[in-house]
Amino acid sequence: MLFRRRFLIPQLRFNDSANFFTAFALNDGRLSLEFSTIPPEEPAAAGSTHSSWADVTLYVREPKSEIAAMLDRVRANSLPEGEQMVNALIASKTGVPWDQQAHVMLESMPPQFLDYARSIERRFGDGVERFVGLLRWRYAQWGPPKAIKSALPLQWSDDNGKSWNYMPFTLHSTLRGDVTLAFDAARRDEIVALFEDGRELFEPVYRELLREANQLEDTSRRSSLILAVAAAEIAIKTLFQDLKSDFYGIDLLREAAPPATTMFADLTKLPLPATIHGQYLPPPSRLLEELQRAISARNGLAHVGAEPLDRDSLIVKMNAIRDLILIVDHYRGFTWTLDQLTQATKDDLAAMAYE
Repeated sequence: MLFRRRFLIPQLRFNDSANFFTAFALNDGRLSLEFSTIPPEEPAAAGSTHSSWADVTLYVREPKSEIAAMLDRVRANSLPEGEQMVNALIASKTGVPWDQQAHVMLESMPPQFLDYARSIERRFGDGVERFVGLLRWRYAQWGPPKAIKSALPLQWSDDNGKSWNYMPFTLHSTLRGDVTLAFDAARRDEIVALFEDGRELFEPVYRELLREANQLEDTSRRSSLILAVAAAEIAIKTLFQDLKSDFYGIDLLREAAPPATTMFADLTKLPLPATIHGQYLPPPSRLLEELQRAISARNGLAHVGAEPLDRDSLIVKMNAIRDLILIVDHYRGFTWTLDQLTQATKDDLAAMAYE
């Protein structure tokens, strides 16, 4: 059985010119994603110059006989518009049997079909969100907390994609993403391998928090700083938890940890799986000093209601925290993050290595 769904990615754009890839086959081809940039003049691109469709296909085992029979009976189901939508909602709420409805709503279906359809929807949503999250992590892209927005209803095919039928529809809340990416063969294979890593990788929570902090730089500097400091604290705890959870002789998940600046200074004492310029280099002192200033400012905001930082000061601290988190990711084994450091930090590390 084959399912497909189209998602709107409001802030993601791919370079789809010749010699670049926009299609990805995951989980041995069971999940396939193909991205296409939406022309700015199309209504779906309104409000964003970085919009793409993600056309996603999912292969699943043939359903049980009772589910297959229900699918066969909704084969003629179509997508309601305007007054048809209102009539469909009324029919579903007033108890009209599902197989007598002109446009079948999912909520009208029997419980076993509801469970089946929702499990398919979850597999779509989880797969696309995870993949786009890994894209944003791997290529240092910003964007809102949620990366995707579902745009069109789920469809199914039992003839290997020759003909498509609408599933019973439901009203969905929206999700949201800021990416312009070009994939050659090596990059395509790399991101597929990251998705299929045996550790079931997800974008780290601290990277999500940092991205949220970045989104709030202009609209809420207070929240932006608080989230950024939290991201730094969670990142360094994650590194210690991964590599030597008993380093401080406390339970980092339940007990108060040492100050984040102390932990960052101690990170070279861990059994690190990667080096920088062939050495286990600590974060540059400049970054730790900015982190300490950020923590002090955060404490002032959270505990005594101090005024938010001015934007320039906030950005300096955000850049320092971002570089500290990239160093953490590198020392966790994701060595590609060094490429994403600011040039100032790259220069600092090189000077430390060769002094």
